Amino acid sequence: MWGLTTLNILRIGKNEHIGGYIPTVIGQLTNLVELRLESCSFTGTIPSEVGILSNLELMDISNNSLHGTLPTELALLTGLDSAVGLKVANHGVTGPVSSLLCDRFSRIEFCNSSSTNYDLVEQCSCCAVSDGGDRG
Repeated sequence: MWGLTTLNILRIGKNEHIGGYIPTVIGQLTNLVELRLESCSFTGTIPSEVGILSNLELMDISNNSLHGTLPTELALLTGLDSAVGLKVANHGVTGPVSSLLCDRFSRIEFCNSSSTNYDLVEQCSCCAVSDGGDRG
């Protein structure tokens, strides 16, 4: 599947039987407009190669078991609507939020979940929890 460089839409979300790491070769799917990997069993970190997907308009990787920091390369996703922002829902994401991400997205939304590290939310003014309350 990762060799399908002309693929525009990849929807494999809501399938708990799909999991493991999101492979770095995802960056080879340069024509992707829509990437839906929500509610699967993905683990590991968000690969920085996602930032290569310059045509991406929609990316949903919520409700997985991802961890680590948000890759700065996400700021390169110019096709994503900056007003809607970047949603990081129900993950164990930790560490500092890059100022590049805050400059690119007017809002980074963290779902109200016990698995979300709210220390992230307090680190930059663009971060907010999904209940609408700004923490930064």
